[in-house]
Amino acid sequence: MSGCVQQENVTEKTVNVSDTNKTLVKKEETKIETSTKENKTETKPEIKIEKEQKAEPVEEDLTQTKGMGFCSSLQDCFVFCKSNVGRCNDFCNKNLSHELCEVPEAAKPKEWVTDAVTQPLPEGASSVRLILPAKLEDILYAQIGAYGAHPGGHAEGLDHEWISIKDNIPIRSWADGVVVYVNDLEGGSVDTPNIIIYYGDGLWGEHMHVQRSLVKPGDKVKAGDPVGYGEKFAHAPGYQFAEFNVADQHRRDGVVHWYKFIKGATLVSPFDYLQENEKKQFVEKYLKEVDPILSKGKDVSGVVPTPWEPYLTNPILFHKGHKGELIGEWYLKSEQWVIDETPDVLVFFTNNTKYYKKQRVVGVEDSGSVILSGDWEADYKNNKIVITTHDSVYYGIFNIDESGSRAKLKIEYQKDTYPNTFSEKARTYIERDKVSRAEERYNWSVE
Repeated sequence: MSGCVQQENVTEKTVNVSDTNKTLVKKEETKIETSTKENKTETKPEIKIEKEQKAEPVEEDLTQTKGMGFCSSLQDCFVFCKSNVGRCNDFCNKNLSHELCEVPEAAKPKEWVTDAVTQPLPEGASSVRLILPAKLEDILYAQIGAYGAHPGGHAEGLDHEWISIKDNIPIRSWADGVVVYVNDLEGGSVDTPNIIIYYGDGLWGEHMHVQRSLVKPGDKVKAGDPVGYGEKFAHAPGYQFAEFNVADQHRRDGVVHWYKFIKGATLVSPFDYLQENEKKQFVEKYLKEVDPILSKGKDVSGVVPTPWEPYLTNPILFHKGHKGELIGEWYLKSEQWVIDETPDVLVFFTNNTKYYKKQRVVGVEDSGSVILSGDWEADYKNNKIVITTHDSVYYGIFNIDESGSRAKLKIEYQKDTYPNTFSEKARTYIERDKVSRAEERYNWSVE
């Protein structure tokens, strides 16, 4: 797998491209087919992008670049910038104050609430509120991969959500909005099959693993409207993927959205944005379904939520709040990621849930294979760690370097006794960043 208060009705309005706060480009002359009975073609007046007086001159006028594509509507500009990220970003770098390039004001940071199933929204977050993609009785709760959780091959933490619903019903739109992009498997997609919808006020949603879409770019949808069918769920016959991510341009406290031309967009938990009545019922149903499982205090086969990550919104990029401690997500930096006994990703959880009071550690290969799984205790005075798995006890030494913009962890552990000092077996890890794991690996070099 990839891995209420009713919002203002954005579907009844004409969507202004400038409201997207994206890097968009307009073509100087656009012919639009009218919807009149005569089917006449009219030519719109020439539209030019005005430059701010203080902005540096634009070396290249994107509206005049041959082959740059048609860009006069929300959906067309999305496709244009998706295929021309560099050119769109270059334009905005030289026109920072242009209305198409402005980044929304950032929401105020909010302290994490311990032991909460969902998190309260910070002041200044998008005002849009969501509903679920299916009725409560059509969701498979034991297979929800919640935001921030680290299941399966995603030891770095999920910046999206795994949701499974019955496969004989269409997936519903989470909110009113405008469809800006459609790419499904039945259309011969070779990329991630998805549907992207803009909900207004800086909030974007992406339906993932779409088998067949029921909408097209430019369509206006209401919350609850059917938008498509997902791929079948092999682990649970009778269910389909309703996998989803949502990005808020007002937020700066999470993972950067893959589509970087959506200025300032940060991936966030959609469960925090649910309409209040919808959220209340969903949380109650979720806890009723998973509480008997999680109360066992151990990982259960076939169940995605774990006792150490039991909530619908879990912390992500969480070492920042634990300076000088092992807690957080760490990427192997001292050598190439290969299939061996060295974890490529190490995650040290803290004991902050009602279901699990010990501290959990998980070490995973890039392939998703678990190399290390157990509980840990650290002696920070002497920089020592003990890791207890189901069949072994490991003794280790470590050092945390907080001098750079991202913390680094040097660690070495073995069975039976503590290492006297670091040897060639020691490994260096770096704190996870805001970009995706794949993107970071593409850009970094081994130290």
